[in-house]
Amino acid sequence: MRYKGLETSYSLLVAYDVLALQYKRKNKPKDALSEEHKTGMLGSVPSMNFNNYSFTFALLNINAAIVEGLMRSILSELVSEEVDRQIDAGMQAGRTSRSSPENLLNKFFIEIDAQGGWERLKEQYASYLGLAIDKTISTETKEAMSTLFVLRNILAHGTALIHPSEQLPDDLKDEPIFKWQSRLQSACVYLEKQFGHKDIFENLAEFNVPEHFLEKTKEFLSEILPAINHQPQRAEKTIRAIQKFSFGFNNIGV
Repeated sequence: MRYKGLETSYSLLVAYDVLALQYKRKNKPKDALSEEHKTGMLGSVPSMNFNNYSFTFALLNINAAIVEGLMRSILSELVSEEVDRQIDAGMQAGRTSRSSPENLLNKFFIEIDAQGGWERLKEQYASYLGLAIDKTISTETKEAMSTLFVLRNILAHGTALIHPSEQLPDDLKDEPIFKWQSRLQSACVYLEKQFGHKDIFENLAEFNVPEHFLEKTKEFLSEILPAINHQPQRAEKTIRAIQKFSFGFNNIGV
C-alpha cells in the first residue's frame, strides 16, 4: 500500500501569522505619552503584562506544533519514499506479499504519525537516520527548543507546575518525576536568562516571548535541515515561509 501525506504545518503557520499580527497591534508595549496614544494621555502598556497570556499561550502552542509537524513530515516523507522503493523492488522480484523488512518499515512509518511527542520524534530520527538532534544543534538552540516543548506540554495539557522542593537523589534519575523536574528546571533557568524574572509566570508575561521562540525556530531549522540532507517536498512551502517570516507583520497574505 502506498501512502499520501497531508501537510498541516502551513495551515498552522497561517493561524500563527494572523495571531501574531493581532498581538503586535493590540499588546505592543507603549509609554503613556507615546505616539501610539494619539487620542491623548493614556496609561502605559508595560512589556511584562499578564494580558499577554491571551495571545502568548496560543502562539507558543502553535509554534511547537509547527516545529514538530515539520520534523515529523520530513521523516515520514523519507520513510514513505523507502516504502515505495521496497514495493517497486518487490513487484520486480515477483513477490505477491510484503517481505519482513517491508513489514517492519511499514510499521515504523505508521508509528511516526501515531506516536506523538517531541521526545519520541527525536528517538525516531535517531533510530532511522542515526541523527541525534540535540547533539546536532547548538547548545543555545537545544535549550530554546527544549523550553518550547516543556511549555507546550504545560499549556496544552494544563499541567500543574508541581515539582519537588528538594533536589531528588540520583537513584531516582530513571523515574518520570526526576526527568520532569530536570526539564522544568532547565526551562525556568532558560526563561530567566532570556527575560530576567525569577518567576516563570512573569517571564511568560513578557511581550517578546512569542517572537523570541519564533526566531529560535528559524535557527533550529537552519541548523538541523542540512544535517538531515534531504530536500523536503511536502514541507518545503512551510519551511520557506518560516525562513522569511517577520513576527507581527502580514506574511502569508490571507
